[in-house]
Amino acid sequence: RDLLERHRVADRELAEVRKQLGTAKPSAKPEAIAAFEAAIAPLGSRDDNAPSLAAIGAVLLDLQIDLEGSDRAPTTTQRDVFALQAARLDHALKLWDDVKKSDLPALGIELHRDAGHPESP
Repeated sequence: RDLLERHRVADRELAEVRKQLGTAKPSAKPEAIAAFEAAIAPLGSRDDNAPSLAAIGAVLLDLQIDLEGSDRAPTTTQRDVFALQAARLDHALKLWDDVKKSDLPALGIELHRDAGHPESP
């Protein structure tokens, strides 16, 4: 459950950032927005090997449903799937943390400047 909660938190944060970007003025630093979108693209990728939050969450949820519906210990396959998804989630969360520490503040500064404020937010 802890793994699913960590996933949900990151997924909500990313969704909120995307929502805010959607309300930004279309002319507001398109190159800065494009650079940020490129930084978060792997988190929304449909590639099975990418650190896609949606794909990881779907597999973890399916696994949780399977485990809760069973009165047996997890199978070796279920444990392997969990370990793989846990590693993918760790990679995705590290990527998201890096984006929050560098790309997101940089985007904020650019949008702040675009709004006519020379100082950083």
